Amino acid sequence: MLSVAKKIIEGGIKTAIITMARQGLHAVQGDEIIRVYAPRMVKVIDRFGRGRDVFIGIHLWSFGQGWGLEETIRLAIAGGFAR
Repeated sequence: MLSVAKKIIEGGIKTAIITMARQGLHAVQGDEIIRVYAPRMVKVIDRFGRGRDVFIGIHLWSFGQGWGLEETIRLAIAGGFAR
C-alpha cells in the first residue's frame, strides 16, 4: 500500500492516505511517511460508512486548523474507530 501512496504523490497529489481497515493506514506527504495502526481494542465490524466519514471529517477539520500530518492522522484514526 505504501507504494500506491508514493505513486499518488509522484502524480502531483500533495497528500495520499491509504486506509486499510483494522491494519491502520499509510499517509504520505512529500518526504514524510506516517504509518498508524488501528487501535487493538476495537473489533472492526464494517469498514465502510460511519467510521470512514468521521475519519474524513476529523482529518479535514484538523488540517484546516493547520495541524501537522501526524497529529491530524492520529486524531482522525482514533475518531474513526470510536464507538
